[in-house]
This record gives sequence, structure tokens and C-alpha cells, in this order.
Amino acid sequence: MKHVVVAVLVGLTILASCSPDEPLISNFDGSWRYLVSTRTGLATVRMPSGTIDNASIWSGSAPYPVQRLYEFRDGIYAVVNDGSVLVVDRTTLEVRDTLEVSAGEAITGLAFANATTAYVGLPDRGGIGVLDMTTNEVVMVIPVDGACTDLAAMGNQVLVVHENREVASLIDTRTNTVEAEIALPNVDAFCVIGSSFTGTFAILCGGVAQPSDETDPLPSVVTVNVATRSVVASSVLTLRTAINPRLRPYGIAVNDLGFLYIPIQPALMFVNSRSPNANAAPLVIEEYHGIRYHPARAEFICIARDGRTIDVYDQYVEDKRISLTLPDSINAVIGIGPS
Repeated sequence: MKHVVVAVLVGLTILASCSPDEPLISNFDGSWRYLVSTRTGLATVRMPSGTIDNASIWSGSAPYPVQRLYEFRDGIYAVVNDGSVLVVDRTTLEVRDTLEVSAGEAITGLAFANATTAYVGLPDRGGIGVLDMTTNEVVMVIPVDGACTDLAAMGNQVLVVHENREVASLIDTRTNTVEAEIALPNVDAFCVIGSSFTGTFAILCGGVAQPSDETDPLPSVVTVNVATRSVVASSVLTLRTAINPRLRPYGIAVNDLGFLYIPIQPALMFVNSRSPNANAAPLVIEEYHGIRYHPARAEFICIARDGRTIDVYDQYVEDKRISLTLPDSINAVIGIGPS
């Protein structure tokens, strides 16, 4: 009975989370596509065959020109290493606009507050840019203390994490000011994601590839409550073995129920962000260097260390649905629906 109730809740959550711009894919035996960032630009992969559908949606001059992929409503936003953002139509897969956000400067995050306003991390300018989506211009820069490494939006708040600072900055989008700083237990915070289901932000902190001594920070996931503006949970990411006790995390993803999944060396970890005393637990002993949740299909897409292998799991990472090898390596992936 417990599994039946959980299944019903999951189904209702998925239906509620899918907007008209991203229809629920009910036929799991059909054909669908991923948009991927490749060595030369953007391409689509037809699933479940793994064949390259369109290898030249957009091409750049530098290797792996697209650094990050984001989605909002009917658009996919590709952050390019020259400081621009490509706006790709989710249906036609045509580049419908190019936002010249920060010419020649780094963009370290993109978060959408609403249909007209987005926020971008601009470490070279010492702050967070407010992007007017109606004019595609940065209309102001909110100063923050410390270079932004990532940011995420939820409701009227944008949470910013910084390089070499043991705090996260909370921006009120109604006033575009930093309204609070939240102390973190780890100085190295580099990734943040929000869960509207739990009303919390999850911050991925710390971790080094080859720790130098026992003082190196352990990688951890810190959960921040939006209402109380405080850390409500912290889970250490470690396999607790004699070899490589401190391991590097490679990203974070959250499913519709607020459960967190973090790839580290050499495992995919699970953290229940809904529990204040939850410990991190390894689910799969595989080294993944990227992860993305695809809500329309209730699945996790994992990029292996070689950059060519994609493993697709169900929404709890209990069942590996697909494993395939692409012709070339990728560094980011996003689900775009049926083909």
C-alpha cells in the first residue's frame, strides 16, 4: 500500500509540474530527444537510439563553446563562453535570439525570477546582473561581496553562492537588494538548486580531487530554508573509505519530490533534503561528471566520465532505463520532449 500511495503522489506531482510549454510524455516506449552541448556547439540526440539528429543547431569557434544549459517556459538558454546567451526555441530548436549579456566576460549562473526578469552571475563586474527579458539588456548590477559561482531563484528570492566565502547572499527580487546573508559550514560553495516542493535551496559545497591534508573540506550538501533564512540540514558526501575519503562532487539535481542526487568520485549519492538528519547514501557506484533531471519523463540523465556515455535512470535512480554511447563527448544535456 505504501508504494501505491507514493506512486500516486509522484504521478500527481509530475502532472502539476509540467506546464503547457512542456507537455507530459506519457508514451515511454516512443521516441524523444535531448539537446546536448558538444565539442563544436549544440546538437540533438534522438532517443532511445542515441543517434545524432541535428549536429549543427548552433556552432561556436572555441572547443565546447556552451558552458551551461538552462530552461524556462518555451525556451532553452545556452550560456556561451564569450559572455552571450543563446535562446533556443524548445519546439523548433531554432536559435531565436542571442543575448549579449557580458561581452568577453564570464557568466557563472542564470536564474529566472519571472517571465520578464532573469538574474545572471557576473563575477568580473562584482555582482549579479538584472536581465530585462523584454529588452534583453542588463539594466542593473546588484553588488555582492565575493565572486558568484552559481545562483538559483524561487518565488521572490534569488540565492547566490560565492567563491571563498562562508555565506550565501539572498536577493529580494522586488527591491533588487541583498536582504540577508546566510552562514554556511563550508567556504567553497559552487552550486545551488531550488526545490519548490520543499521550499528550500540545496547548496553543493567543498570537495577537492586530490586532498592535500586532513584540513581540506569534506564535500557536503547544505539545505537552506527560504522562510527562516537559515541552514536546516547539512549532509557530508563521503564513502568513508580508507581510499579517497574526500571526493569531488560534479553537480546536483533534484526530482519532483525534493530528493537530491549528486555525482561524486566514484558514486552517485542520494540525500533526502526533507529530513534534517538525513545522511548521504551511495546509490550507484559509477563516476558521472554531469546530471540533469527531466521532469516530463520523470528520469535522470547522467553523463559518464568519458563524456560520451549517457545513463538514464528513473526518478529514484532505482532502475537504469538506458545506457548508450554517443559518437563524441558532451558536457551538458537537457530533455526537450518528443521528436
